[in-house]
Amino acid sequence: MSQPRRTVAALALLLVAAGCSAGDPAPDEAPDRSAAAPARTSGTTDAPADASPEAADALAADDPWGPERRAASEAAFTEAVAAAGTSYVVGEDGFHFFGDDHNLNLSQAVGRVRLDAAGAQEWATYLTDLQAQAEAGGAEFRAVIAPAKWDVHRDQLPAWARELSGETSAQVLRRLHPDLPLVDVRTVLRDAPYPTYDPLDSHWTPYGGWLAWAAVVADLAAAGVEGLELPELVDVETVPSVNELAAEGVPDAPPVRTVPVFAGEQPPSEVTGPDGALPASAGGIVALGAMPAETRTPGALGTAEVLLLRDSMLTLVSPAIVRTSPRTLQHSHGIAGTGPVPDVGALVTEERPDVVLLVLAERYLGAGPPG
Repeated sequence: MSQPRRTVAALALLLVAAGCSAGDPAPDEAPDRSAAAPARTSGTTDAPADASPEAADALAADDPWGPERRAASEAAFTEAVAAAGTSYVVGEDGFHFFGDDHNLNLSQAVGRVRLDAAGAQEWATYLTDLQAQAEAGGAEFRAVIAPAKWDVHRDQLPAWARELSGETSAQVLRRLHPDLPLVDVRTVLRDAPYPTYDPLDSHWTPYGGWLAWAAVVADLAAAGVEGLELPELVDVETVPSVNELAAEGVPDAPPVRTVPVFAGEQPPSEVTGPDGALPASAGGIVALGAMPAETRTPGALGTAEVLLLRDSMLTLVSPAIVRTSPRTLQHSHGIAGTGPVPDVGALVTEERPDVVLLVLAERYLGAGPPG
C-alpha cells in the first residue's frame, strides 16, 4: 500500500484541521493483566450502585448507566459476559476486546465504570501540576490519552456492548475540564486511510502511533514550539499482526499491522538504559523494562529535546520520535503501578527539555493519577 508524500507543514495543517488539538472535538511486551480497581469511579464490577450527585453530573438521559437504566444494563452486561465464558469478548470483523480482568477494560469501554466529578478533578489537578512543573523549567507540556481500541473502533464492539455504551472516563474528563493541555488524536486515528489498530492487540499499530506523534508535533507547532521536524512518510507497509490472545487459543488474524515507511534510512541512535548502553540494533526503541532511558540521535531532523512520560503505547513509536528529536528522556509515568513515579520537576530542572509529553493508555484513567 502506498501513501502520498506530504510535507511537514501540510501534514501539520491536516492534523490540526482534523481535530487533533487540546480539548474534546508491542510485540516485545506482554499485556498488562493487572486488575486493580479504578479509583474515584462511579459504578462497580459487582452490583449496581446508586450514582452520587457528582457521579451523575450532567449524565445524558439515554445513558445506559444512569440511575434509571443501570439495573437493567447490569443484568444485560452480566448475562453477556457469562455467555462469552472467556477473558475477552468477540466483536465485529475479527476484533477481540479484553474483559474486566485487564484493568476493568470492558466495563471502562462501555462506561459501566467511569470517573465521577471528583475523579476527573484529581486528573485535572495532576495534569495542571505537570504543566506547571514543565513550564517552570521553560518546557511546553502536552498530554495524550492514547485511545483504547474500543474508543476508536466503538463500532467493532459486540452488538450488546454497543447497546450498553455510555459516557467513558475520557469523555467525562474532557467534558468537565475542556481547557486541559490534551492533544485529542481520536479523529486522526479513526479516519486514517489505513488501519491504526490490530484486531487482536490492544495497542495502536506503529503507523497509528506515528499519526498520534505527528498530531502532537502539529499541535506544538501551532503553539509556536520550534525544533520538531517530522520525517517524510512515503509508504505504509502491512506486516503480520500481533496476537495478544494467542495464549487463550485465539488463532492469528490476517496481516493488517501497519508500519510507516519514511524517506531515507533510520538514523542510528545511542540508547542508554538503567544498566548502560543498549544494542545499536534497538533503533531507538525503548521498551518498558529499559526505562528510564536516554536516546541520542545525531541524525535527527529537529533540534528540540523531549521528556517522555509513557507506557507501552509509545514503545513502537520510538523510531519516529528519535528521527524527530536529537535527545529524548523516557520514563514510566508510574500510573496504575506501571513503574516508579518520576519527579518531573527535578527532571525538568536538571535536563532542561524543550517539551514534556505524557502519554497514557486510556484504560489507566480508571486507576487515578499517581499518589
